[in-house]
Amino acid sequence: MIQINDELLLKLDNLCDDQTNNSIIFGFKYESLPVRCLYFQKTKVILIAFTDRSVAWQIDISNYKISEKIPNEAYRVIKDVLKDGKKYSNKPFFTALISKIELLGQGEIVGANNDDILKLLRHTRTRDSRYDKDGDKPFFNHWRRVRPSSESLDKIQRYFGFEIRQQCFKNGVTAVFLEHPTTDSLGFLDIEKQVSLISKLAEK
Repeated sequence: MIQINDELLLKLDNLCDDQTNNSIIFGFKYESLPVRCLYFQKTKVILIAFTDRSVAWQIDISNYKISEKIPNEAYRVIKDVLKDGKKYSNKPFFTALISKIELLGQGEIVGANNDDILKLLRHTRTRDSRYDKDGDKPFFNHWRRVRPSSESLDKIQRYFGFEIRQQCFKNGVTAVFLEHPTTDSLGFLDIEKQVSLISKLAEK
């Protein structure tokens, strides 16, 4: 795990103020690869995409840590630039991401509209079952009153952040994801509403 400090998290949050969907899109180049990032203020989640390679994944940073785990499809895209001698490491990529955030300016960001978000979410599909057993289903649909597995909680956290993960664990509620977007696929943009829905479901 790589640490991200409170100052950088606050900076990202401040950049999201008055932006569409309380989110920002920014980009940088890692070696020769263009990277596009989408940060959600409400959930403290970053979606990282290599859009020219149609791969993406999400990381939750609400606990001030960045997981170096990425799905196989994304790893295959960047593995050639991760080699240091005879060893491969994901850490340099995430170090470059943090460096970009440290230098990020207001003029380098735009808010993300609904279409932007859905388009990038499509790229998060993965066949890497060790990363996500439901990797072919990137779109949230609804909550179900079933005790979530640890894998489900990990996926919930990648979409909704740590607070919702805890709510699901506490109330025995899991998330249902689908292959195609629905009117509820952007539910993670309204955390207060999701907390309410989970609580009501747990009371039934």
